[in-house]
Amino acid sequence: MQDYESNVSPEQDTPKKKNRTGFFVVGLLIIALAAFGLVQLALLGVQSVKEASREKQQALLAAYNTYLIPAAAIDIEPFDDITSAKMEELVEMSVWSVLNAAADPTEYEYENGELRLPAAEVEAAYQSFFGSEVPINHCTVSGYGYEFAYDAATNAYQIPLTTITPLYTPQFVSAEEKGDVTILTCGLVNAGLYTQDPVSGELQVPAPDKYIKVTLRIGPGGRYIRAIQSSAAPETAAIGK
Repeated sequence: MQDYESNVSPEQDTPKKKNRTGFFVVGLLIIALAAFGLVQLALLGVQSVKEASREKQQALLAAYNTYLIPAAAIDIEPFDDITSAKMEELVEMSVWSVLNAAADPTEYEYENGELRLPAAEVEAAYQSFFGSEVPINHCTVSGYGYEFAYDAATNAYQIPLTTITPLYTPQFVSAEEKGDVTILTCGLVNAGLYTQDPVSGELQVPAPDKYIKVTLRIGPGGRYIRAIQSSAAPETAAIGK
C-alpha cells in the first residue's frame, strides 16, 4: 500500500494543490481529529522491545483510523464486491478523502462562493482506494445536507463553502491478514454524539453505533478495497493477524 496523505492506506501518495485564495471550512477537518484521540498510550514500565512493538501497533491503528475516515463520513452502503458498489458513493468517498487530506484548502481555486476541486485529484484518490478494476465515472453526488456538483466543462467538482459534518467517524478495531487479503474491522461513531467534558475540556467519544468489515486485496501497485460489509460488534479491540 502507498501513502495518500490522511485518506488512504499507509502506503499511498497524494497530489499537490494549486492557487491560494479565500477561507474554507470543512467540519471533517476538525472532527476527524477525534479519530487520533482513540489511540491508546503505551503502558509505562514495559520492556523497551515490547514498547517499540506497541508503538508500531498504535501507529498502524492511527493510520487505519485515518484511512477509514471517508467511508465512515458518508456511512457508505455495504457491498460484497467492488463491482456492485454504488459509483456515486465511491466518488463521494473519494471527494471526502481529498478534502480531508488537504493541508491548506485555501490553495484551491474558488469561484461563485464555491471551491473548485480538480477531478484529477478525486480520480487519484479513487484509484488509491479502489484500484482500476472499476474505472471512475465522474458524477454529481449528494450527501446529508450537501452536494458535490461535477462540472464536465471544467472537469472539476464544486464544493460548497459551508461546514460539512461527517455522519460517522471511525473507531478502528482490528486488522486480520489472510494471504493477499486484509480484513479491517471498524466501529462507526455517530459524529453528532460527541460531547466535551465541562471541566477538563476533553472530548468524550461515544460507543460505536455499528461496525463494518472492510476487505482489502492486493492488486497492481498496492492493496485496494474490494468489499465493505456490515459486522457484529467484536469481542475484542486489538490489532491482530
